[in-house]
Amino acid sequence: MKALFVHTGESFRTGGQYSRLRGQPESLESQKAASSSHIDLYVFLKEKYNISCDIAISTYTTPYDGELKSWYKEGIKKIDSNSKLIFFETLENLIGHAGHMFHNTINKINVSDYDFIFFIRIDACLKEYFKKKFDPYSKKILFSSISWHHMRTHAGVVACADLMYFIPKHLYQYIPHLFGHEAYRQALQAGISPKDIGCILDSLHDADSYKDWNPLYYITGRPETQDWASPGWTYVNENGEMAFNQDNPKKIKEDFI
Repeated sequence: MKALFVHTGESFRTGGQYSRLRGQPESLESQKAASSSHIDLYVFLKEKYNISCDIAISTYTTPYDGELKSWYKEGIKKIDSNSKLIFFETLENLIGHAGHMFHNTINKINVSDYDFIFFIRIDACLKEYFKKKFDPYSKKILFSSISWHHMRTHAGVVACADLMYFIPKHLYQYIPHLFGHEAYRQALQAGISPKDIGCILDSLHDADSYKDWNPLYYITGRPETQDWASPGWTYVNENGEMAFNQDNPKKIKEDFI
């Protein structure tokens, strides 16, 4: 199998959700931690599933562009000779958030060469639990989770956390409709079957790990909360029918180990 990982967004970023502060000296180690977690995932996929990975990166320029590129180029050497950094750009001017950058990048790549595409924001540091839950053979478009309980729906349709998307090859035609928290609704409106959409987790978590604890990742450059707003909440997608359960006694933080 061959995978394409797309990492976009603001690297070397510090501050909260609306901060545009990038490239400060204190951001160097936190971004390196996120990038190292991505490389660790590539190596894991090769060792466990014999999956080769190409990497595409689009971010904004900082004094550390050279370091960022070298981390991924050197990390890819740990996988195999078939894995490459195929796209790397650093932009001067803002073009939108990471979702805009994902689509801008995808449009420059021949994605037909890949069995799946996985978008992960460049400042998301993956936790070990991610490896336990990720299924590279999934036949569904996967988000990390449905958003936390008080924002779990937009206009009556479930709202998804938007820091990562997994897209298998047979569903690439829906890529243009995957954007932001409303990607689930947008894909449905484009005609995808509800049976073809899912999440890595069945628990509910906001995308921002500063606001809500997440077992899969944390966003670097800002504090990570240990408070989880939705313990006990789960969702099920049985044959395309979405339902929420507010009182699952098994959904506590200790389950995510």
